[in-house]
Amino acid sequence: MTALEQPVAPSRRLWRNIALGGGLVVLVFTIIFVPVYVTTQQKARSKSREHTCAGFQLPPKEVRPPKYPASSKRPNFIYILVDDQGYDDLRLHHPPGPLHSFIQTPNLDRFFLQGLELTNFYVTPMCSTSRAELLTGRYYPRTGAMYVNTGWDFLNSNETNIAQILGASGYKTSVFGKWHNGRTAGYQPYDLGFQHSVLPTPYIFKDNAMYVNGNTKQTQGWMEEVLMGNIIDYLKKREADDQPFFMYYPSFSVHAGWMRSANDGPRFQRPAPPKYTRKFQNMSLSDDTANLYAMLEYFDDQFGRLLRYLESSKLADNTYIMFSGDNGPALFQHESKPLPRVVRMPSGMQGAKKTVMEGGVRNFLAVRGPGVAQGASSDALLGLLDVSPTLVELAGITQVPQHLPWDGISFANIIQGQAPSQQQQERLLFSMETTCIQEDFVPALGPDRQTLKPQPLLDYNTGGVRGEGFKRCLGVRYKQYKWLADARKSKGSGPSYTAGNASVPTALYKFGDGLHLELPCMEVSKHEPEMLRFLEQSAEAYFAAMLASSHSFEKALFYIGLHGRPGTNIVADGAIERTPARVKVLPMGLSGLLRKGDSASYRIKVVTAGQYEITLYYQSDEAAVFRLWVGPYSKIQDGTAMHLDARLPADPNKRRVETIGTLALPATPPGQSWEVKLEMVQGSGSLRPAIKALDTIFFKRVGAAGPITHYDPNAQEGVRSWKITHGYKNVVGG
Repeated sequence: MTALEQPVAPSRRLWRNIALGGGLVVLVFTIIFVPVYVTTQQKARSKSREHTCAGFQLPPKEVRPPKYPASSKRPNFIYILVDDQGYDDLRLHHPPGPLHSFIQTPNLDRFFLQGLELTNFYVTPMCSTSRAELLTGRYYPRTGAMYVNTGWDFLNSNETNIAQILGASGYKTSVFGKWHNGRTAGYQPYDLGFQHSVLPTPYIFKDNAMYVNGNTKQTQGWMEEVLMGNIIDYLKKREADDQPFFMYYPSFSVHAGWMRSANDGPRFQRPAPPKYTRKFQNMSLSDDTANLYAMLEYFDDQFGRLLRYLESSKLADNTYIMFSGDNGPALFQHESKPLPRVVRMPSGMQGAKKTVMEGGVRNFLAVRGPGVAQGASSDALLGLLDVSPTLVELAGITQVPQHLPWDGISFANIIQGQAPSQQQQERLLFSMETTCIQEDFVPALGPDRQTLKPQPLLDYNTGGVRGEGFKRCLGVRYKQYKWLADARKSKGSGPSYTAGNASVPTALYKFGDGLHLELPCMEVSKHEPEMLRFLEQSAEAYFAAMLASSHSFEKALFYIGLHGRPGTNIVADGAIERTPARVKVLPMGLSGLLRKGDSASYRIKVVTAGQYEITLYYQSDEAAVFRLWVGPYSKIQDGTAMHLDARLPADPNKRRVETIGTLALPATPPGQSWEVKLEMVQGSGSLRPAIKALDTIFFKRVGAAGPITHYDPNAQEGVRSWKITHGYKNVVGG
C-alpha cells in the first residue's frame, strides 16, 4: 500500500455512508454535525495528516478516433472562457453518488468526452490577468494588466493580441461577453483587432444594455441567452461566407452580479432563470452552492445551443472549440466551510480564486476539433499563455513580426496526438497573486515620466502592499513539483522569510496520482531541499524578468479623440502620479485633495485636434477651486501649459456632473508625452478632503458627431468600495 492508498478518513467514510442511503435524518444530522466534526478532526490530526490525503481522482476515459477527421483547410477557432468556473465545477470532475449528483453539466460532459482534456492546465488567480495572458501569450505582469481595477486592468498599447495576429492573416475576428482589459478608447476590443464585438454591461444578467461595436443596444431577456443568440447569428454569417474565423466568448456566467441593475439586490448573487433556481430550492445544499449550480446548469444549456448549431452546420468539422475557466472558483462565505467545500471541490485542492494555491490557478482545458481524438487526456504542464501561440501554429502562421516575445509554448503537438516536447517537459510555469498590488498602488516615476526601476515599491522582498514584498505572491510548477512562497494556510514546513512583520514559511509539494494537494501528505520540503532552492531562485528570477520588461508596471495612456471620436473618458483610478497620503486611488476612482497643491496626473495623447469641453464626474463634501492642466510635463511644471480654473461645488449626496470649460487642444506631436493634471489651488479651509470620489474626467470635442459612451463606474469590478464611498447603505459583496 502506497502513501496515497491509505484507508478512507473517518469524515470521508461518513460521507460514503450517507451516499449509500443513510436517509434524510442522517443527512440533516450530517449537515449540522460534519462541519464541526471535520474541523475538530483536522485539528486533532494536525500531526499526522501525512497519512490522510484524499481527493477525487479522474477515472480513465475511453479513447476513440476523432469525431472530426483532420483537414488541410485553415481551421476556425472558438475560445470559451467561463468566468469563475473552477476545476471542480463540472459533473465529470465529481465522484458518483447522491451527494455529488446536484451538479449537472450534460452538454459540457459530452463536449469533454468528444475531445482532449488537458488536466494540468493553469490560469491566473483573477479575471483581468487571465484574459491578458490568453490574448497575448505573455505573463500578465509584462502586459500592464496587473489587477481587476484601480487602473491596472488595461492591456498596454505596445502589446499585440491574438485577434490582431489572426485578423492580419485573413481571419474574421469577434468577441462576445466580458472584456475586462481596458475601459476607455484605445483599449476596447473594436480598437484592438476584433472586427465585431458584443459587450454586455458588466454583471447585469437580465435586460442588458449591450455595446455592439461600441454602440448601445438595449436587450430584453436573460443576458447569456441573448448573447448566445448573437453568437449563433454571427456563426450563420461565417458559414455563409466560408471565411476562417476566430471567436472569443468570455461569458459572464458564473460570476456574481445583479438581476437588472446595480441597485437590484446584493452584489453577491448568481442570478439564473426561475426554472433553474426552483430546481435547487429544496436540495440539501448551501444557498450559495445551490445558486452556483443553478447558474452553471443554465450556462450549460446555452453551451448546448452552441454545440447543436455547430453540429447541424458545416462548421463543426473544421472548427477547434476550446473551453476553460478563467480562475479558481469564487467561494462565498458558506462555501468556504468544510462540508460545503467538500461538496463543491471534491478534488481536495486547497485555495480558491485570488490565490496561487492549486484551487486558485489549476483549471481545465478541453479541446474538440479536426483530428482530435475523443476521450484523450494529457497531463502536460500548460497554461492560458500557451493558447495564442497554439492558435498561431494551427492557423499556419509562421511570421508574427509585431508581437513581443511569447512566454507561452504552442501545444499544437499535443492536440494532434503527439507526446510533449522536451521544452514542454522541462518548462517552469509561474503564478503570481494580484494581492501584492491592490488599490492605491502608484509606483514612482523617473525623469522620463515612466515607472522608475528599480524602486522600493517594486522590491521583491520589501515592496508591494504594506511593504510585504512580491515573493509572498508567487507559486512555481515544474514537472510534478509545486513551490509555494506563502505556505501559511497549508502549514508548510519549508524555510521561512520575513514579509512585513510576519514570518512566512515556504513549501515544496510533489503531486502524484492525479492529486494536487498542498497538504503535509504531499510536502517534500525537508526531503528535497535542492529542488526547493531551485524553484525559489527561479521565482526570484521570474520577478526580475517581469520587472525588466519594457512596459511592466505602467498604467494606461489615454487617447483623446481616437479615430475622430467625439468623447473620451479618463478614468480617475488611472493616475500615474498623485500626492501621497492626501490623494488615494480607489478601485473605481480617487479621493482626497486636502491642501493647495494636492494633485493627480494622467498620461494622455491628443489624437484629433479640436475644441474640447471638459467635464468632471465626482462627489464632494467640500467646495474647492481646481486647476486642470493639459500639455507636456515640463510646461505643466513651469506653469505655461494650457489650463482651466473652476470652482467645484460640494454635493455630498450624489455623483455630480460639472462642466468646467473648454480648451483648444492641438494634436500631441510625434514622440512627445503629454499629461493631464488636476490640482487643487484653493480649499475651503476644512480638515475634510475636497473630493470624496472622482471617477471620470470627460473630454468632448465640440461640434463632433457620433455616439458617445459615458463611463459607468457602478457596473465595474470593485463596485462595493465604490458604493460605500458614495454613501450606499447595506452594501453586500462586490
